[in-house]
Amino acid sequence: MRLFIFLLFTLFLLSSLEDESIGATSHSLKFGEHGEKKADLSIGKDVYERTCASCHNLGISGAIKINDKEAWKKHIHHGIDHMVESVIRGKGAMPARGGNPNLTDEEIEAAVHYIIKQAQ
Repeated sequence: MRLFIFLLFTLFLLSSLEDESIGATSHSLKFGEHGEKKADLSIGKDVYERTCASCHNLGISGAIKINDKEAWKKHIHHGIDHMVESVIRGKGAMPARGGNPNLTDEEIEAAVHYIIKQAQ
């Protein structure tokens, strides 16, 4: 079982290194009428599907499944900034930047917004 998880994780890392379209482009956050940042959910979905889904769709290595609303609530209450920082630095089995060093902070924030939207 450990070998299986290791192989899946290795495959995930290799696939994220091959795809330079995420992290290599300049995505920007939108701003609301009062100057607050609004993440583009289409960018967040794209980042999630290309980088995060390989673990969070199946719950690999303890990753919270995208559809586990109760589990996400425990993390969402810490706030978006805390969640973004956890992705940037890595947490548990999740490597820094979700294993894709090319992701910008804005793309990570957009992915976190997308995940929160799915958990509501």
